[in-house]
Amino acid sequence: MALLILLVVSAIALGVGARALRGLGLEEEPAPDRACFALGIGLGCTAYGVLALGLVRQLAPIPVGVLLLGLAALGARPGLALAREGAASLRRRGAGGSALAAVTGGALAFLLLLALAAALAPPSGGDWDGLSYHLADPAIYIRRRGIVYLFWESHSNFPFTVEMLYAIGLLLKSPEGARLFHWLYLALACLTLASAWRRLWPDAPPGARWLAPLLLAATPMLFWCATVAYIDLALMAYTLLALYATWLWARTARGGWLWASGICLGLALGVKMTGGLTALLLAPVVLVIGWRAGAAVRSLLAWGGIAAAVAAPWYIKSYLYTGNPVYPFFYHLFPQTRYWNAGIAATYAEHQAGFGLGRGLRHLLAAPWDLVAHPDRFSDGPASFQILFESTGPALLALAPAVLLLRRRDPLAWGMLLFTAVYGLIWFHLTQQTRYLVPVFPLLALVGARGLCGLGVGSAAREGPARERTRPGAPARRERRARSGTRRAPAGPPVAAQEPPMKPGGDGLGIARLAGAGTVGITVAAVLLSGLLIVEPALPVVLGRESREAYLSRTLDVYPVCAYANAALPPDARVMLIHEVRGLYLERDYLWGNEGHHARIPWQEFADEAEMRRFLRRELGVTHVLINHHILAKDARPGKGSWERTLWEAIHAGTLAPEYEARGFSLHALAGE
Repeated sequence: MALLILLVVSAIALGVGARALRGLGLEEEPAPDRACFALGIGLGCTAYGVLALGLVRQLAPIPVGVLLLGLAALGARPGLALAREGAASLRRRGAGGSALAAVTGGALAFLLLLALAAALAPPSGGDWDGLSYHLADPAIYIRRRGIVYLFWESHSNFPFTVEMLYAIGLLLKSPEGARLFHWLYLALACLTLASAWRRLWPDAPPGARWLAPLLLAATPMLFWCATVAYIDLALMAYTLLALYATWLWARTARGGWLWASGICLGLALGVKMTGGLTALLLAPVVLVIGWRAGAAVRSLLAWGGIAAAVAAPWYIKSYLYTGNPVYPFFYHLFPQTRYWNAGIAATYAEHQAGFGLGRGLRHLLAAPWDLVAHPDRFSDGPASFQILFESTGPALLALAPAVLLLRRRDPLAWGMLLFTAVYGLIWFHLTQQTRYLVPVFPLLALVGARGLCGLGVGSAAREGPARERTRPGAPARRERRARSGTRRAPAGPPVAAQEPPMKPGGDGLGIARLAGAGTVGITVAAVLLSGLLIVEPALPVVLGRESREAYLSRTLDVYPVCAYANAALPPDARVMLIHEVRGLYLERDYLWGNEGHHARIPWQEFADEAEMRRFLRRELGVTHVLINHHILAKDARPGKGSWERTLWEAIHAGTLAPEYEARGFSLHALAGE
């Protein structure tokens, strides 16, 4: 079922996106490029369709099914045509494949299949954010037939484009099918890099087109992300598409690419607010390209307006629900934010600033090394997990600087490094979490692959002027434009030729080439081995040798108490979670209760446990409390300044009576007044 959901929705999205590209006048562009943009834009259109249904409280199987049928009908003809063109292009490229393409393409395929196998298991212990909100919030929306305000869950007021795709899988009772969409975005980014390779560097070895995708997929953090229901890979894919579309606009002067860039940027902003960093850095580029074409302001306004229009629904929704369009950030600008206060905002900001090793100049200069050597300081979770799966890995950061040693400067590669460096500088001063760097990983992969080719990996180095491949009829169109006097925008960043990069002799170049290839090989091997650690526990349930119930009971500590609540509590029960947020498998109404998640419960103001019970019953309708005692033991005695004080008073007084206990979790019934 999970794979079927992925294939059907992907096919529908491809058709819808192909229809959109026709509307943008891009139907003559190469099929591989169009396929990548069509899939990305089509997935966004599908997600926004689900959003529309959720806003009108029609988030149910029949309305969503009608939506998908309508989208399928809209995109059937252009989607089939694009699929045929793409298949023909693949046959042509496959006919002249090189050994390097076979090896790197095969390794990439194996990595993606390995990640897919892990993603096919039910979301479990390692999928923390998915269990907490990426999947859990859409599951709540489905139970309520639409998008509702969850005052207790700040993330629910973030942009939720990817979560709308997850809702499709959840509607079909397949959390596994839901999180495959996140895996799909990694595959989309890899295909985009492969498609872009020959247009970015026409004289680079054709067989090297899979090097950049392989470097990307072999990044430990990205491989792990492809196995869970997060959103970072979608942000990365849309950022890459927006950047690539901007470059295509500069190279071809086709206005449709400017529109495509704006749409993809808007979708990036609709995935995560940090997409604003890309908008901030890409705006000057759009302005300069537009200025060279004689339409600087008009181009920038069109591009920015499109992006803002695409992203706007999420920020308008947040403003209407909370009074803050970028909730819960910038509280000092929006002090009227609902169920938030200065204390919680300060704690939130302190947590965000707590990552990294410092903010001095020496820490900035050492950041690339520290990201590889100390991954645990740039992420959270168990130390062993951080080291294995939340690292950038050595390949991206080690290989990218090789382009600086090219004898002939490559402006495009240098521009990518500059964009990445400025992005990293902003990241350094905001929150030093590795996941927040993910949007620029594709640029590092491209530059790293370019550096490898400069070392001679893939073919003998060649010199000579760069020649961009042209489509049939392109020279004739240029000639007609010249005769008619049609103005064409100046070409964008020049395309560098493949040339001998190093000044040292053959021995030095050979050692550098061996070191570069060895770095890739070791990185891929390490990710394959660590990937097996993720896949091995999931294989029994994926292959049908273990039931879903048994797998979740074995791998998710909170699952037994959730299963009991689903079976034993009445349908109208409302459960408050204490020191626990993973509510995906809890099929009763619930809310997070901890101080710090929201300001709705005045924990510090309760005089005693009786006043607390009255408030929880009357104001919030709480009937039961689920507590994670791994955080605070059942026999603890919280002090007067602790917000948990009245809860534990109720436990000891027997007015918070235990109903079920398992694996460090307890479910209590809240006594009446």
